[in-house]
Amino acid sequence: MTVADLLIEIHTEELPPKSLLKLAKAFEEQIGERLRKAQLSFSGTKFYATPRRMAVYVKALAKAQPDQVIERKGPALAAAFDASGKPTPACSGFARSCGIEPSELITLKTPQGEWVGYKQKVEGSTIFALMPDLIEQSLQQLPIAKRMRCGSGSTEFVRPVHAVTLLYGNEVIPATILNCKTDRKTRGHRFHAPNWLTIPGANEYADVLKTGFVVADFAERKEHIQQAIQHTLATTLSQAAQPILISALLDEVTNLVEWPV
Repeated sequence: MTVADLLIEIHTEELPPKSLLKLAKAFEEQIGERLRKAQLSFSGTKFYATPRRMAVYVKALAKAQPDQVIERKGPALAAAFDASGKPTPACSGFARSCGIEPSELITLKTPQGEWVGYKQKVEGSTIFALMPDLIEQSLQQLPIAKRMRCGSGSTEFVRPVHAVTLLYGNEVIPATILNCKTDRKTRGHRFHAPNWLTIPGANEYADVLKTGFVVADFAERKEHIQQAIQHTLATTLSQAAQPILISALLDEVTNLVEWPV
């Protein structure tokens, strides 16, 4: 089975800091839930969130759904053929609906009796076909208190969207999401690295953003801020000084910066 990592990034104007974490976690949960319903196997998911982006990273995602064998049951065997063994109109009609000849039908034995039937192998759809709709559905379910439009278009989101990155391994999945054509480009820090950055592959996302002065990992950024607070207290007051940290405020500050200094 072919697997590769998947990356989805929605690059926007500054997102509301008090609700960013909730939105990013919901996006991750929605993507994971829909992948499972689509029977697309994967080994794990991770969200990324900064003031100007939300992203979901999916590890070792299967390239396609598993193939399925669909069984269709037609008329009862006794009613499918006449005394001379010729197919009855009911049998011929069922075969026609399956796109085959009556001679290709098989006999299905059940506790209720015998029936004519047909088994068809259906190939699973690939993520290239499934992901665009799956992502759009996930975005529609996000807990956005008030959606807004950008320009004269009808697309609505929590903030204006500038770009959508959608990579499977090192391939771009072509689609139009939130009125943006998918690509492998995103922007770095608004002031330190405002030019476009190219993401070669899904698993290089976080490293590429660091070259553009963006720490995409919320937990990593939060830890950096906490360590900086401790260091500042220790060097300006004393080693014994302890900060009073309010969790909600620390989360909000973490959601206000992409490159904490």
